[in-house]
Amino acid sequence: MTEPTFGYDSKGNPIYYRSATGYEEWYTVDSNGNETHCINSNGDERWSEYDSQNNLVSFRDSYGYEESYDYDSDGKLYHVKCSEDPEEWYNDGKLIHTKFSNGYEVFYDYNDKGELIHVKELNGEEWWYDEDGNITYSNPSHHNP
Repeated sequence: MTEPTFGYDSKGNPIYYRSATGYEEWYTVDSNGNETHCINSNGDERWSEYDSQNNLVSFRDSYGYEESYDYDSDGKLYHVKCSEDPEEWYNDGKLIHTKFSNGYEVFYDYNDKGELIHVKELNGEEWWYDEDGNITYSNPSHHNP
């Protein structure tokens, strides 16, 4: 069996991969080493764009899937929008809100340590968690421990 092969540019960034089965990928990277384009031996492609802080701001592939990312002034992710469900909002790196194209929404709360403590869905179902991540209360009540 042939070993996988990797190729690198002069800065050490990966630019080529060949698997033991012959599958191949070729990469284009920007001056910061971020992958901006990839094409594989099946003809599938993906493209990525980055902002001046090297944050990923957009991704798309040859199948029509797309994602966009928004960051606050400190460079922290706060919003992700996808061409497929769901759309997501973040605060300090934590998922706080998910919205699906059918209008359904889920909200997330965290304690001061950044641990998930509460999840509430638009239909009124909710879950409360202890510091170990165990469910301590849920509605409907048939989920209660």
